[in-house]
Amino acid sequence: MKERPMTIRKDDMKCEVALDILGLARDELTVTLKYLSMAFRRLTLTCRPQTNGMATDCDTLYFDPVRIIRCYRKDAGSLQRAYLHTVLHCLLGHPFRAFGKEESLWNFCADLEVEGILRELPLPADTGPEAGRRASMLSGLAQEMPALTAEFLYARYRDAGIAASELAGPAAWFFRDDHGLWQGIDEEDRNDLESEGKGSRQAELRKEWSRILRMEIEKTRGSLETLPVALIQQMPECNQHQKNRYDAFLKRFAVTDEELREDPDAYDFGLYTYGMSLYGNMPLVEPLEYRENEKIREFVIALDTSGSCKGEPIRAFLTRTYDIIKNARSITQKTRLYLIQADDRIRSCRLITGDRDMEDYLANEKLTGFGDTDFRPVFQWVEDQIHLGVLRNLRGLIYFTDGFGTYPDWAPPCEAVFAFVKGNNNASEAPAWATKVEFD
Repeated sequence: MKERPMTIRKDDMKCEVALDILGLARDELTVTLKYLSMAFRRLTLTCRPQTNGMATDCDTLYFDPVRIIRCYRKDAGSLQRAYLHTVLHCLLGHPFRAFGKEESLWNFCADLEVEGILRELPLPADTGPEAGRRASMLSGLAQEMPALTAEFLYARYRDAGIAASELAGPAAWFFRDDHGLWQGIDEEDRNDLESEGKGSRQAELRKEWSRILRMEIEKTRGSLETLPVALIQQMPECNQHQKNRYDAFLKRFAVTDEELREDPDAYDFGLYTYGMSLYGNMPLVEPLEYRENEKIREFVIALDTSGSCKGEPIRAFLTRTYDIIKNARSITQKTRLYLIQADDRIRSCRLITGDRDMEDYLANEKLTGFGDTDFRPVFQWVEDQIHLGVLRNLRGLIYFTDGFGTYPDWAPPCEAVFAFVKGNNNASEAPAWATKVEFD
């Protein structure tokens, strides 16, 4: 891809210096995160005094020279984070999904998602007076919510009735760039424009950033350098195109648990040292008995048993899902799997606590329902069980369906995943706060 030129709108020395500083920050990021080099060089750098730091319309990155120079002198690492922060907004499509949303709340949620990803990248330490507050809030949200995506956060804050004004303080902690240039265009308007052959600048930019993302991912295949897992999992384009990653996706429902068993990768350093001092060349090694593992504690699987879903795909889905988590040793004696059959209402709910339960279910349980499809009763059941204290460690709900039905207009208090029948499905109608995967 041809690199975009750097331009200076104002022939001013400060602009030239600031342009060099941003170019340096960009080059340093390219060395550290080679897999994002195309994205880093997509934006045209343009000096615009009086800009609130940096701002972008996903085509040009405008900057105020005085603020850039001041930021660089104070903390060069912070400037790198700000540049990457802005690029990630474009890759994640935040400016294109702002249409119809409360502006200040959407801006805040988009910043939360980006900063959550930045924590997983090998960048200079996050410093500054608000660094501690940012880290504390992100850690708290990660404990409460399994997915820190802008859409999920926006739905949760909106449904909780939290006004944007109440989040003004935290929003200031996460501010790194100005979102004033963001322009959203809704799906219907874009489809109308494209069907008439006119297109739109926003639609073209959105497609271009999606293409950049796919190319960046393609570059890393077969290479030791890969996009961070947190980044891949959060990007909308990846969620829409992951066709054969259902098994890896299930690991997102795991929670850290401590098992009483030997850990061959760790040992008692005291005994090791004692053996070396006593025998000279013979350490005493005893594996520790505690080992942290990613375990699935609680999750819900809902099966769409409406007339449009047949029995064999449902059984194949259940068998594969259970085999994946069992072979990955993600199940413990504490694991509680709730299997729900539902069409326009819940037809059955069974608790699975081990292999025998699942084998019995697959062999003897009959599918019931075969009416219309309404996803809301299952989502309401999940919320009710959480409020009653029955579900205390729920990491998510997986709903196997073809997607033809009535979706809830609210986000649940856990991650919601729709696993669609491959090929013939209605995945495009699923709500934005839900994760979408295709079961092959």
